[in-house]
Amino acid sequence: NQNADLSIVKTGPSTVTRGTTLTYSLVVSNAGPGTASNVVVTDPVPAGVVFNASASDASCHLNGSNVVCDTFSLTNGQSKVLVLSFSVPSTATCNATLTNTASVTSAATDPNTGNNQSQTVSTTISCPITGADLTVQKSGPATANVNGTVQYVLTAINAGPDGASNVVITDAIPAGLTFNASNSDAACTQNGSNILCTLSSLPMACVFSPALF
Repeated sequence: NQNADLSIVKTGPSTVTRGTTLTYSLVVSNAGPGTASNVVVTDPVPAGVVFNASASDASCHLNGSNVVCDTFSLTNGQSKVLVLSFSVPSTATCNATLTNTASVTSAATDPNTGNNQSQTVSTTISCPITGADLTVQKSGPATANVNGTVQYVLTAINAGPDGASNVVITDAIPAGLTFNASNSDAACTQNGSNILCTLSSLPMACVFSPALF
C-alpha cells in the first residue's frame, strides 16, 4: 500500500446574505510520495442551509447529513479544487453563524493525518436592509401679493431600497391662506386645517411633486 500525505484547505466568505448562495472552496493536495487513490472528501452540511448540487463540483453529492466528494485520485504533487454551494433560506436567522469543516481520506496510508481536516470556516448570516427611505422638500416664493396666489411645490423622494405604498404628504395650511383645490394637484385635498397629498405607491428612486396653490 502506497503512502500519500493528503491535506485539505477550506475557504469561504465571512458573511452571506440570507436568500442567496453560500459557496466554499476546498483545495485537496497530495504531497506524496505515492498516489492517493479513492480520495474521499467529507463535508458536513452546516445547520439551516441546503446543499446546492447543481452549483457544486460534479464529484460531490449529498450522503445523509454530509456532502461527499469522491471518485478521483491524486498523484504525487497533484491538487484538486472543489466548489461546494449551499442555499441559505430567506427565513434564516439574522446574525446567526454557520460553521463548517471538511476532511479528506484515501485508500493510501497517510503518514501525516494532522492535515487531513481543514480549518473551521465561520460565516455570519446577514439580512438585507428593507424599507423605504422617504424625504420631502418644499419650495415657494419669498414674497406674495395681497389677493394673489401663492404656489408651493412639494417633492417626495423615495431612496429605497423598497417601494413605498400609501404615501401621504401632510401640509398645514398657512394662517390667512385659503386652499385653491382647482389649481392644485389632483392628488391633494383639504382635510381640516391640512392639505393631504396621497399616492398609492412610490417606487424606489422615484419622485412625487404635487403643486399647491
